[in-house]
Amino acid sequence: MREEIVVEVEQIQRNNPEGVLIADEVVDYARDPSTALHNQFEWDDTKAAIQHRLDQARRVIRVVVEFQIVNNREVVVPTYRSLGSDRMKPRGGYRRIKDILSVEETRAELLDMALQELARVQDKYALLTELAAVFAAADEVRTKAAKKKAKKGGAKSKKKKKTTKKSAKKTRSSKSQARV
Repeated sequence: MREEIVVEVEQIQRNNPEGVLIADEVVDYARDPSTALHNQFEWDDTKAAIQHRLDQARRVIRVVVEFQIVNNREVVVPTYRSLGSDRMKPRGGYRRIKDILSVEETRAELLDMALQELARVQDKYALLTELAAVFAAADEVRTKAAKKKAKKGGAKSKKKKKTTKKSAKKTRSSKSQARV
């Protein structure tokens, strides 16, 4: 099935006069129930509308940001994050980044998620040899994190422990803002 989907997507891209894959064209192609792509979409408009509004709500949540100073540099940080453990729950959910960072267990989960995302970025851009030094540093961080996790026995503490906040991280503004 996966191979059929890849073949169909490649066909759609080849049929485009500019050789560009366009989302609208994928949807149009998938309307045909005989295609492998057809079952990748929700065709019940009521269900699709509900899902679309949930996606819009997630997008709104993701654009709420804070400005913080980290290593003498101002960075834009999402105010809310969704942890994998929260996404396993029926309705999912988002937590304030400050709350995540203040609890050892959730902080460790966020670090693990970040390292997994970094590994995906490494895979995605592996052909860019200019990033080799960055990727080597990322591998080193991943190795240190794995050793730390193994040292703790991989056991998750049932009691949530507070971690100390680093003075290097100072919030410029306590108000969150939406990136528009």
